[in-house]
Amino acid sequence: MLATAVFAVAALLYATTACPTIAPGDSAELAAAAAVFGVPHPPGYPVWTLLVGSLVHACPFAEPAYVANLASGLFAAAATGMFVLLARRLGCNRTAAALAATALATGSTVWSQSTVAEVYTLDALLLVTVLWLACGRERAAWAWPLVGLAIGLWVVHRPVNVLFSPAIAVMVWSNGQLAAWRAHAGRMLAGVASSGLVLLYLPLASMRDPCIDVGDPETWTRFLSVVTGEPYSRHLGSGSTQLMLDRGIRFFARLPSELGIATLPALLSLVVVPAARRRLLVATLLLSVTSFLFGCLFNVHDEEVFFLPAIVGLALAAALATEAVVRRTGAAWVAVALTLGLLPGVLSNHSDNDLSADDITHRYASDLLRPLEPNALLFVAGDNTSHALAYVQGIEEQRPDVLVIRLGYLSPWYLHQLWRQHPELPWPRPLPAGFTYNYSRTLYQSLGQSRPTYLAGAISPRILNDAGHRSVPASLATQILPAERHLDGRRALAHIAVVDKFLAAGLPTTRIDIGRTPIALAYVRSVFQTADYAWATGHKQQAMRLFRIVIGLQPDAQERQLYDQVKERSGKRPPANEFGRKARRALAR
Repeated sequence: MLATAVFAVAALLYATTACPTIAPGDSAELAAAAAVFGVPHPPGYPVWTLLVGSLVHACPFAEPAYVANLASGLFAAAATGMFVLLARRLGCNRTAAALAATALATGSTVWSQSTVAEVYTLDALLLVTVLWLACGRERAAWAWPLVGLAIGLWVVHRPVNVLFSPAIAVMVWSNGQLAAWRAHAGRMLAGVASSGLVLLYLPLASMRDPCIDVGDPETWTRFLSVVTGEPYSRHLGSGSTQLMLDRGIRFFARLPSELGIATLPALLSLVVVPAARRRLLVATLLLSVTSFLFGCLFNVHDEEVFFLPAIVGLALAAALATEAVVRRTGAAWVAVALTLGLLPGVLSNHSDNDLSADDITHRYASDLLRPLEPNALLFVAGDNTSHALAYVQGIEEQRPDVLVIRLGYLSPWYLHQLWRQHPELPWPRPLPAGFTYNYSRTLYQSLGQSRPTYLAGAISPRILNDAGHRSVPASLATQILPAERHLDGRRALAHIAVVDKFLAAGLPTTRIDIGRTPIALAYVRSVFQTADYAWATGHKQQAMRLFRIVIGLQPDAQERQLYDQVKERSGKRPPANEFGRKARRALAR
């Protein structure tokens, strides 16, 4: 009953704060993959895609992205309910189990992953389930293959989870079940092997050529590349020693927002937990240490999600410590104090993670496509732009005439996909030796002759441009035109009209966020570049009006704060655009 109550409250909390449509980052790609039973980015996530895809198709009248977002909340709520059962199985009293589960459910990372389509809440659910099984006592013979199946699905979902097998082994040993697990190893291995059948989904789905088919795992080589996550192996250990240390320091600095006041018993657990239960504590801390080390070594911007198993382990340590304190003192005030101590964190995290009105990513994708000329060729880069366009084109069928080339995917498998999907186009063949990102210019020279060509996302016109072409603003995109084309005043007026529609609807604003702030700044860039184009074509009054709007938006301060976050996470600061300073300088002339 307690686990059910925690599940219900958490599910309600996540449902009321869920994003109603696609969100930045991988969320749009994952939602689209679920809607068409496609293949998202490596390792392909077949378990997640099958489960969420089934939920999406069971709700045909709801937006697929919204159902996928709700599914993340459902998995997270189930994980917190299972956490209560796990804590109780470890011998914690109801007070300790409920408080630790509540702290976990309302933590910043768990909450942030529960309102958008992401894979990490299912990972948390599978992790807690495996830990719960590791603490089990007597089992019938037929149940052991199910234990193996759960472990196998956990590893198939994210193969990196194999790193946590020592922590699971210590958990089994601490509960005195090592002999039973050895005795039934054959039955468990049969369950683990059967979970591998889920991987067959990847080539079978890819053969249908869905709109989301990352890695094209139809051949054995590409299948292995997807399943092992080989394209992302470059991120492991790629940061400097100082950057890794900084990530570790930020992890501990974030703990109060992850576990609230439960952080205190978690950190004091080595002192508070009695010696008789130290084996259990060692298992939970080993889980946290393994996750902590991997999170420090894996150099990506969304670092906090890779620390999620560490948060689960510390929540378990907090439950063990709280149980020890309550048992010793027998004081109900401990529960009251911890409950009141959770409230500030809950309120703070609610304001940070309430996405119930967040439509910035969907709006951006639609606004980007809408003004493009018919049969346009659009080169894009960056996850926000690429994934959002994949969703609105592939699922909502917006502007199917626009051919989108995702420069981040440029590799042989992606070009072969494009060849199959558009055999009528003059694709440059064969693939060049030493395939590089610069192949985008070859694509432009072959395809851009007969199609109006645009750039969007973090792409410099220099990638496609040469002496015979010029770049001009085109709303949220940049258009590539022959150099002999004169600046066109009518074109400038058309883009001013599009920008005025953006302004009339209200430019999107957001807190400083690596996912959303670049989208808000893309609108600012559109206003600035359109103003610059209007000035060059003689529409100076219109240009001055737009320059003043740019200054009023104060984009430079937003950009500085955003790039501070980027530098903190990656060690590198991108070059600043400084649209506000440039607009003031333009007015001064």
